[in-house]
Amino acid sequence: MNVQEHWYPVAFEQDLVPTGLKRIQLLGKGYVLFRGEDGDLACLEDRCPHRMARLSDGRWKDGQVECLYHGWTFTRKGACTSIPQLPTDASIPEKACAVPLPIDVVQGIVWIWPMAGGPPPQERPEAIEALDAAGNHAIDYYTELPYSQEALVENVLDFAHIHIAHDGVRGGGLRMNAGPLAFDIEDLGPQGFQAQFRSASRDAADGHERTLGALVTFGAPTLVHYVSTFADKSRHSGLALYCVPMDSDRCSLLYRAYGNAWPDRDRKRPRWREHLYQLDLLEQDMAVVRGQSEEMRRSSEPLKSTWFPIKSLDPLVLRYRKWIDAHSLEIPGAIGWERKGPAPAPQPVPTTDRHSLHTQHCVSCSDALKQAQRLLLASVAATAVLVLMSRWLPPLLFLPLAAVTLFAAYRSQRTVHALGGRALATPPPLS
Repeated sequence: MNVQEHWYPVAFEQDLVPTGLKRIQLLGKGYVLFRGEDGDLACLEDRCPHRMARLSDGRWKDGQVECLYHGWTFTRKGACTSIPQLPTDASIPEKACAVPLPIDVVQGIVWIWPMAGGPPPQERPEAIEALDAAGNHAIDYYTELPYSQEALVENVLDFAHIHIAHDGVRGGGLRMNAGPLAFDIEDLGPQGFQAQFRSASRDAADGHERTLGALVTFGAPTLVHYVSTFADKSRHSGLALYCVPMDSDRCSLLYRAYGNAWPDRDRKRPRWREHLYQLDLLEQDMAVVRGQSEEMRRSSEPLKSTWFPIKSLDPLVLRYRKWIDAHSLEIPGAIGWERKGPAPAPQPVPTTDRHSLHTQHCVSCSDALKQAQRLLLASVAATAVLVLMSRWLPPLLFLPLAAVTLFAAYRSQRTVHALGGRALATPPPLS
């Protein structure tokens, strides 16, 4: 399987600033996303043809990208339109062009085809039909993670860990519901595999309605898609998890939960608050997945010699590792069931803080963080003013006002901390 001859999802369209530049990394290479003057999205390789400066470090200028180093400017198609250092009577050389990539937007997700100059895509990225059903509601969430794509795929295929690792967490499970699972797996060849699975025990310990089972599909190279089955046929829900390889030690996750039975309180909840629940879940797994990945990389033995899988727990992750053996072993750092791919090139130690992995990439959480920082700064200032004026204010007025300002400071500080921001070190402008 040629990993470059595929569409890859790289961002949610709503998280792209209209007049900004967005750097993304895919399969070890950098790209820059931006909108042309007409509003259409474009993607270029993230390097200036002059001396390889990152175009994403530059400026958006009237629908074009201006390199910050020397001011060379490029259109959506990669054509160079300005080289300030050229003599006025000289024409722009043909080699002074950036490399464009095919780009598409399907159901609010931005996709790119990373094989620049190679065979063009024959079809558009595949849509999820149920996502467009009447009454549907969806939650979209993007984050980066400090481990490989295959580690993430294994983690999200491992349904059984939810009741243990995420016991009692919203969106997680309950330890008392952990138990054996039954699987019926169908091999799809290079395209992946799918499986019907169900709990061997249908009784729910928490009294809530249980699904009758679920269909999970691994659609190579990125998608793990869960579709639940309910006794009430009018209900539907699904979870699309796009696991995208950034390099051998980092990946990104585009998370999309959808369904038609969300209560009103969930439909009305601000997007950034919903993201906090997803951050909690992923961070609970982070140390375990990183530790497991490091042990697997260090081991000289194949997984079939070091793992002890059981039939009522591990069939999906085993099938995935065997799929790597058959179809994806050429990727550096790949670990199959019986063999390993070529050793990966050394990578910088990935960051693990919440702001770097998620908040700076999410327009909803970035805006919420800025508002919380402003409120914190304003409430601290108001509290200080109240203290200075306390000798002139009657207690019946001073005490309620002080309580309000202190409560505002407390809540805004909690929000700043939850979104991985700094409280007062770099307060945003108030304009």
